[in-house]
Amino acid sequence: MPNSNPKNKGVPQISRREALGASLIAAATLELGGLGAMAAETASTAGALPMDPDLAAYLKGPGGKLEYFQDYVGVGSNYRGDKVKPWELSAEKLSAAGLTRETWTLDVISDDGKLLDNPRAKAAGNAITYADVLRLTEQRPLRILKTLVCLGMDHASSCGLWEGAALRDVLWLARPKGAIRRIAFHGLQPDDQAKQEWCSSLPPARVFEDPPGMASVMLALKYNGRWLTPRMGGPVRLIVHEHYGFKNTRHVRRIVFTHQPAASDDYIKIGQDVESPTKTVAMVPKVCQKEPLLFGGQVLVGFSGLKTVQYAVIPDDRPLPDTDPYLLSLPWKDGMLLPAPPAFAASIPGGARNVFGLSGDGTPLEWPIPSFLAYWISPPVRDLKPGKYKAYARAVNRHGDAQPLPRPFDASGRTALSYCTFRRH
Repeated sequence: MPNSNPKNKGVPQISRREALGASLIAAATLELGGLGAMAAETASTAGALPMDPDLAAYLKGPGGKLEYFQDYVGVGSNYRGDKVKPWELSAEKLSAAGLTRETWTLDVISDDGKLLDNPRAKAAGNAITYADVLRLTEQRPLRILKTLVCLGMDHASSCGLWEGAALRDVLWLARPKGAIRRIAFHGLQPDDQAKQEWCSSLPPARVFEDPPGMASVMLALKYNGRWLTPRMGGPVRLIVHEHYGFKNTRHVRRIVFTHQPAASDDYIKIGQDVESPTKTVAMVPKVCQKEPLLFGGQVLVGFSGLKTVQYAVIPDDRPLPDTDPYLLSLPWKDGMLLPAPPAFAASIPGGARNVFGLSGDGTPLEWPIPSFLAYWISPPVRDLKPGKYKAYARAVNRHGDAQPLPRPFDASGRTALSYCTFRRH
């Protein structure tokens, strides 16, 4: 594919032969029943690339056992106002704060009183309850594979299966109407809710109509088969398929319709881009094996998709050029994206039924899966002299743009290329 970004001139592109070889390797892997079954010799089909025997041996062992469904880690540091986090409260205080399934309620109102025929509010005695959302979930279950990552961070806070109801199904209970221009989501957190309230927002088109390739905006009740706890942002949180963590409001308790067009997200106050979706980013690489030397790691598949991951190894004391802010001149080489494991559907908590982006038998409609994690690995590196080195990693999106391009702006997601250091003896 030609390089569509003039700023990316000189970035190594993947040849058709390399792409064909990678796809054949992936096909052989699936056919033989696992990552470790990749053949070491060249496939018989013309154009296929040989699999290095040392790499095949590594993938056959524990290194080939990859984890896609991870425990929720989250980021607790951005709870404001009070040092006590929601999950540190007593059962009595959790209940009083509306952070249990039995006590949670949701207000759906408009700021001018004109955009809803049936506003729902706790003060009026008709707030939406957890049972209402659960009923809608049972009627039309929504299940999404998604990685949550904070804006600017180089590691995920969670990756797995989110389950709940489409937000629009819940909002129709309030019968929206008229000139709606923005919908805001407020998460109320203990103890001083005026200080700890968190806000994100979306245009009505994103809430009520799904763009191609994107799942419905969700009110989530479960993560990886478990009911959401306060640590996970529960009992109910917003999940927006393509966005960074700050859009996925925790402990959502109030939704406000407005005619005002401006975004009301809290991140605006600190100068962040609150509209752009998640970038495709290679996370911190690691040394997977010392002899022969292998690098690999995770990559977040963002809005622009993923073509490959590249790596570059340089001496630790080599200065980076001031005239090359995107590090295009490093000795980049192609790594290999690892294919979906044959047992991927079986590993999904609760099974693969009704999961967005999967076929009826649980096979991913495309791989890597958008807004999810993928894994990559390098071929063996055998030509390094003893010394200390840095290994960089960068993702290349489907348009051929190499990270941090095409959006190398700090306020719009992580920009810096991640690296690890190691010593070669």
